[in-house]
Amino acid sequence: VIKTAVRQFDATAINHASVTSSTRLGEEWHLGVHDHLSGEDLTVRARSVGAATGPKAPPVDEHMKLRLSSGVHLVVDVAGDFPTDKGVLLPETEDGRVMYVIPWVGKLLVGTTDVQFTGDPMEPKPSEEEVEYLIRHYHRYFDAPSTEVLSSWVGYRALKDEGGSTAQASRESVIDEIRPGFVQVAGGKLTTY
Repeated sequence: VIKTAVRQFDATAINHASVTSSTRLGEEWHLGVHDHLSGEDLTVRARSVGAATGPKAPPVDEHMKLRLSSGVHLVVDVAGDFPTDKGVLLPETEDGRVMYVIPWVGKLLVGTTDVQFTGDPMEPKPSEEEVEYLIRHYHRYFDAPSTEVLSSWVGYRALKDEGGSTAQASRESVIDEIRPGFVQVAGGKLTTY
């Protein structure tokens, strides 16, 4: 994506930098940028801004309100009678969703949760409640006397905040021009870029 922007659309790519502010001045945007390698703060001028900031709100006063949904995944050992050549979709959890257990690199991948997240997305850690939820449902369907979590991680979905539960929020990508020349992206899944 970055190479296409640079090669075909004359974009300038800057790595190891964070946008700290954005101000509309006349027909252009002035972005405050912090260079993490040099420690320098500089201003970048742009005709337009595309803010695909994931779980972080973009640095502009008026922006699309986001809500974060967390999805936890676990890796556990294969135990009991689990078929190691097939994935299994667990048809119904206690809150009416579905889960999956699939073979993954000689282990099992168990996922996923979908709950409102209110912590710091820069410190991604699965909550104890979400891990316990996945293990409880795994044991409900499979004969495994005990389950040690070998690895776990959490991903965040930045969804447009339209109220309701995160599980019922749309996973469609939302692209809105919040202000002239300032486009914000939210929603989508892992396969969206």
